[in-house]
Formats: sequence, structure tokens, C-alpha cells
Amino acid sequence: EREIIFEKEQNEILTLLFLSVDWERKGGDIAFNTLKQLFASGIHARLIVCGCTPPPQYAHPAMEVVPFLNKNEAKDFDRFVQILSTSHFLLLPTRADCTPLVNCECNAYGMPAITTCVGGVPEMVIDGVNGYCLTMQAGPQDYAALISKIFLDKEHFHRLIESSRKRFEEELNWDKFAENLNKVIKKHKLYTSAQNN
Repeated sequence: EREIIFEKEQNEILTLLFLSVDWERKGGDIAFNTLKQLFASGIHARLIVCGCTPPPQYAHPAMEVVPFLNKNEAKDFDRFVQILSTSHFLLLPTRADCTPLVNCECNAYGMPAITTCVGGVPEMVIDGVNGYCLTMQAGPQDYAALISKIFLDKEHFHRLIESSRKRFEEELNWDKFAENLNKVIKKHKLYTSAQNN
């Protein structure tokens, strides 16, 4: 399964994934205008919007909208895996967030997250390891500049794929969460309190 993370390097078109059910709060406008900025700077790119339908004014020939995928259905699950394994970056310029699990899900496929330094996001996404967090003031030109710089440096991008997957394996998965939670419970002897109730 791990080999699948490098499939995206065979995709010559810079492919961005906006994976969210909330277009406005997750920064869909910035993602859309990042696509336009990339085209304006001469980079052929593609934006896949998965999980929601943007308002009608957001239309571009290089934008594909996948409103909903049911991962319990084999056909939809296969399509989801195909999107995750061939997209280069998760682009989630979120305006407000706690700890979006899509960062972890994308990292599992070696996809770095390009996102915002807000809420708990910087705890999940470490600059240069499994993506980058930009400031709330960053605009489409900032996102486009960072994405194109990484994408055009093939060695840097390859290392980022590897380190994104490694961060998922070592920290951002449910097994590791359960292990860490168990340590906290034991350290603070919380199991004793529960047994006494």
C-alpha cells in the first residue's frame, strides 16, 4: 500500500485537492483563486473540489467538482483512493478550524497539506514535514507561489511526500492516538477514578 504514495509523481498536471463539506469556512474562495493565480503565472494546474458544491460563480475549465463520495460503496471508495493517490497537495486555506482530520487522511497517501495557521492546525501540520501553514493574511498569490516552488523542485517534493507519510505513520493515525491516550490514562491513574465510580 505504501508504494501508492508516489503515484502522484507520475501526474504531470499540478493537481490540488480541496476536500471539505464547507466551501466558505474552509477557504474555497482562496483555493479557487489560487488555481487562477497558478494559471496566470503559466503553470497548468487542476483543482478537484471534493465533498461540496461551490457557488455557481466559481467555475473554471480546470476545476472538477465531486460533490459526494460514499466510502462504503466500492466504486466511490476506489475513486476516493484514486484522487488521494494522484493529487499533489491538499489545499485547505481554512478560515476557522480545530484539527481537521483530512490533513491526516491526505498524509496517509503522502499528500502534503497546504493550509492555514489557525486553531489546532499547526499541531497537525508541521512546516516542511507534512505540509505548510500560511498566515490568515496569506492570499491566493502566496499559496500559488509556495505550491509552485515546491512542485517545480522535484527532489523537495519527493522528500515531502515521504515525510508526510512518515508523519502519518508515526503520529497521525488512530493506533498512535489510542497508544498515547492509554499512556495519559496510566500516567494520571484515570482508570482508578473510573473503577471507583
